[in-house]
Amino acid sequence: MIGGATVTLKNPSTGFSRSQTTGAAGGYSFELIPPGDYTLEVEAKGFKKDVRSVTALVGSVSTADLQLEVGNLSEIVQVEAGAAVVAVNTGGCDDWE
Repeated sequence: MIGGATVTLKNPSTGFSRSQTTGAAGGYSFELIPPGDYTLEVEAKGFKKDVRSVTALVGSVSTADLQLEVGNLSEIVQVEAGAAVVAVNTGGCDDWE
């Protein structure tokens, strides 16, 4: 896990949802969660989203080790070239004085 990722815990049956940002070392913890089945999602810029199922039980700790994979990065460079405009003096030498 990486620091600055957004971790969201959701219980679709009850509508309960809580989010937080991981610490510098990538750690996170949700406390005082009602028992039930949850989805745990983690997202970070430049990485693929990871989703896991986790069950919260009364009086026990549930652990979910999530891993982020580098996402598909694409970069488009567009180069355009056009004709240069050149001013040409078409007058005779007398015009330069």
